[in-house]
Amino acid sequence: MDIRPTHQLSGAPPAYGPRPPDHIRPSASAVPLMPSSGTAPAISYRVAEGQSTARIEQTQETEVEGPPAYAPTLRRRTLRSLFSDPDKLQREFLEAAERVDVGQLSSLVTRGANVNVLSVENRSNALHKVFKHATSASAAEKQKVLMAIGLLLREHVNMYSLDVNGNTPLLIAEEKGWLRDQEMCRVLTQYHISFDEATLRGMQQHRQARADQRVAAADAELRERLRSSGLE
Repeated sequence: MDIRPTHQLSGAPPAYGPRPPDHIRPSASAVPLMPSSGTAPAISYRVAEGQSTARIEQTQETEVEGPPAYAPTLRRRTLRSLFSDPDKLQREFLEAAERVDVGQLSSLVTRGANVNVLSVENRSNALHKVFKHATSASAAEKQKVLMAIGLLLREHVNMYSLDVNGNTPLLIAEEKGWLRDQEMCRVLTQYHISFDEATLRGMQQHRQARADQRVAAADAELRERLRSSGLE
């Protein structure tokens, strides 16, 4: 029996000691094993018939392509990306207000989305949309609507801000009769929305201005019809 070391029988590098020089190559009879996923490949050397196989691990670093350790799945845009995109944030906020989605509104506000990123017009429109649900809401939904209004007011959404039509949320609420709702008034007064004489006078001025605009528009339309028919 040949008692020489097994690596001398086949020319294979030893299974111990330092890394062999690069010029040493496994013999033609070497049978490589399939590498396991994500690890360096293992090479087996057949040294002699009837003897065991010496198995060594390669020490050089080998990059093995495979699935990453963590592959994030596609999902909705995060609040961080929403905050970096004001237009997207405005759409999300207005859609949540229109649906009176208190959970989404709360998520957008309390988890990092700044309501003040919204334009004054959109902040006012958000309150308009929520107020609109106050009259049609059932008893079960009334609490949800009030929660949404309270959430918006808590985040300092200005109820006195004007939109493009010269409206204010308070003016709309007063005209629609929403302020007659005791629960609604309780929510508004809780966030220091006052109904003093100055506020009511300002609402009256806005109402009169809107009435004057409607009269002027109707008068212009009538004059145009008379002119087109040759009666003027």
